[in-house]
Amino acid sequence: MTNPFAPPGKRQPPGKPRPPLKRQGATPPNLTPEQKKAFVQLRQTIGWFTLTTAGAFALALAPLPWPIVGLAGAVGAVGFGIFGLVRARRLPGGGPVATSFAVGLTFAGIMLAYSALLAVQWPAQWNLQECLTRALTEQASDTCLATYQRESQSIAERLIGTSR
Repeated sequence: MTNPFAPPGKRQPPGKPRPPLKRQGATPPNLTPEQKKAFVQLRQTIGWFTLTTAGAFALALAPLPWPIVGLAGAVGAVGFGIFGLVRARRLPGGGPVATSFAVGLTFAGIMLAYSALLAVQWPAQWNLQECLTRALTEQASDTCLATYQRESQSIAERLIGTSR
């Protein structure tokens, strides 16, 4: 009796062992030992880059003070992104990986800018969060937002050095 689930033309008798599967994520063939080592290091960099970017994103969505901690994650993500981009460009056939790093690095840069802006606006953001948790009506929420806008404008004027 043949194996009914085997593809046509490749029917194997039951009990005959299949050839071993290739390990997922193995290094590409035809690489020198130095390139294989660099490939393994690149895979590790991809993992750290992904972890720090996801952590920065998750912390950016959390209530204060967690987004400030996300600033460290965003700095780490940008660092790992630049490091990985350089490593990917040095490997043969690393173009698609380098492109992925460039896209991820753009995202990490946006997260870094967001976290830095939040850190600069810390007092206004904290007051807004506290005010909105106590606001029970729409009018109270509108008052909180108006206060936040005034505080944000004041912080921006202090940073830029201008006043109206």
